Amino acid sequence: MASLIDRDSSADGGSLPAPGGPGGLGLLLALLSTGCVALAQPPGTAPRPGFPVADPGDLPPRHHLRLQALEEERVILREWIRADGRGWQLRELVLDRRGILQTATTPEPAGAPPARQPAPAPTFPLEIGRHELRQERVGEHLRFTFARQGEAHATVLASLVEVPGLELVSLEVGPGRSPALAALSWRSQAAGAVVEGVEILDLRRGRAALALDRGLEHHAAGRYQESREHFRHAGELDPDFAEAAYDLACAEALLGAHDEAMRLLARAFELSPDRLRAVAEEDEDLAALRERPDWLPLLREGR
Repeated sequence: MASLIDRDSSADGGSLPAPGGPGGLGLLLALLSTGCVALAQPPGTAPRPGFPVADPGDLPPRHHLRLQALEEERVILREWIRADGRGWQLRELVLDRRGILQTATTPEPAGAPPARQPAPAPTFPLEIGRHELRQERVGEHLRFTFARQGEAHATVLASLVEVPGLELVSLEVGPGRSPALAALSWRSQAAGAVVEGVEILDLRRGRAALALDRGLEHHAAGRYQESREHFRHAGELDPDFAEAAYDLACAEALLGAHDEAMRLLARAFELSPDRLRAVAEEDEDLAALRERPDWLPLLREGR
């Protein structure tokens, strides 16, 4: 999930300074409140990255980013950038769960972005169609749990880290019976400066993370057949979830399915090459694989 930040001019007519660095779209983290077997992540620790990251200070001082449409598999945004002496430049951004798909820039200067209409801030728990949204603070992050008929359906950790004067403005959930994306609009006003943003919540990864968490509980208790089923389900929910492939490999290795474990490890390393390879070298769950002739080539591949 990426946090898409709209940096506005200050309330008194000045503007926020633009620190050094490239201008353009700022992508922050909004990630899962979960870990994997070998990468256990206690609550309150920093989430692992899944999208490109840029400091919000990279954004130009006259910059607005607005949610245009939230579809089943993608988000459409409009970005206004104030070019000195040339008025406003308008771009349309189309993103999927992996980042920017395409951009289109208007050839002529655009008008200023329309003023935002004030909206009541959401209160929690919040009813959204068939879902209930709950909010809790985890360290410097906000965890949002989507529940359906009282049972947790997805959980995501938003990266609103130390945002001064944070106000949640609105929440929109994508279409479909099992929506893939949600967009959380927020606003901050501190020291005369106004910052607005949209946090894109990846509910598909959130559902997979919940299945992974359930598998971890079984795995820690030595119930490897049960953990295997939950890890497999997490991978089905999100085929690009590296931790799901890795944890399933661990369960398969402990259950004696060594060929399948190696295949899954190759997939996990493809999705997250450096981090998971380093973990695998010390992971006791994979001890039975270390005598195989293909173990070291798999660890060294791509290095």
